[in-house]
Amino acid sequence: MVDQPADPRIDPQWIPHRVDLEANEFEFVHWTRDRQRAATFLTQEYMEPGQGRLRVAADPAGSPGAAQSGPLHFVFHSAFCGSTLLARMLDIPGSAMALKEPAILDDLAGLRRRGVPWDRLAPMLVATLDWLSRPLVEGEVTVAKPGNRVNVLIADMLDQRPGSRALFLYSTLPDFLRSVAKRGLWGRRWARGLHMALAPESSIDPGFDQHEVMQQTDLQIAASAWLMHQAQFAMLLHRFGPARVRSLDAQTLMARPGPTLQAVANHFDLALSAETIEGIVNGPVLRRNSKAADKPFDPASQQLANQRADAAHGEEMSMVARWIEAVAAHGGVPMTLPYGLLDQD
Repeated sequence: MVDQPADPRIDPQWIPHRVDLEANEFEFVHWTRDRQRAATFLTQEYMEPGQGRLRVAADPAGSPGAAQSGPLHFVFHSAFCGSTLLARMLDIPGSAMALKEPAILDDLAGLRRRGVPWDRLAPMLVATLDWLSRPLVEGEVTVAKPGNRVNVLIADMLDQRPGSRALFLYSTLPDFLRSVAKRGLWGRRWARGLHMALAPESSIDPGFDQHEVMQQTDLQIAASAWLMHQAQFAMLLHRFGPARVRSLDAQTLMARPGPTLQAVANHFDLALSAETIEGIVNGPVLRRNSKAADKPFDPASQQLANQRADAAHGEEMSMVARWIEAVAAHGGVPMTLPYGLLDQD
């Protein structure tokens, strides 16, 4: 069923989906809360047949501006670190809603990488963030969880939204390498694509020319991509400071979900009661597959997959980890990020 037309500039259930630079238009898609819960990400792949779409001119005067926009915070991540799970934990009607990887942010990041002039890109980014920040329910706080290739825009987004705070979520290097390895060919291709996207913007130079990079293994390429994220996060943590940005490792999120959620609430100014947090931690969110909410989380199957990856690739992963630790030390990149979310100030 096609949704009834509405003015997407007014209705927060219409989320900006794509930007068409040549036509100078935004496309909006109708995403109710229930649809967002059912979808893994707010992308074409997870849209329903006939889901409502509208296009509007990319007119800065048509953006909601401060009058209609609300609080907006961010969860930035380096992939395979529980960011989708955390986003689902932040679906709290009346308090918060997390937008899982809106496709339009990938569009804007792509324009940034292609060198679109800032004076043209900036108004589109500002309008997009204003639209994304509109609360589904009055008083809710919106949290955007972009895909990790959007990280090229982190500084720009925080500069444009001085009231926004951010969380940098990451996995340890061994966990990241295992996640790539156990996904087989898809994981290895994904890691190489990520490296290609990050390298031109990276603040670190490991000293390898293109020929030397091509001689590296897939897991070396993956480790280098992880380190690029790590270097960017460390730089931004120091630039913006702990009042605005904090780090969180995936192991802490999984081992201490209650204290972590309370710390997230404090950082994002969410008024969550102890009962609400307990209900989330002991509720269905942590017992479902974060990427497929209709399926249960199966820790036994995950452990078996990890064991198989370690058995097949453990020696290479260990060698790569030692290698990237040396590269990190040479470049002054911390393997553990500062300003941990649960650290005492």
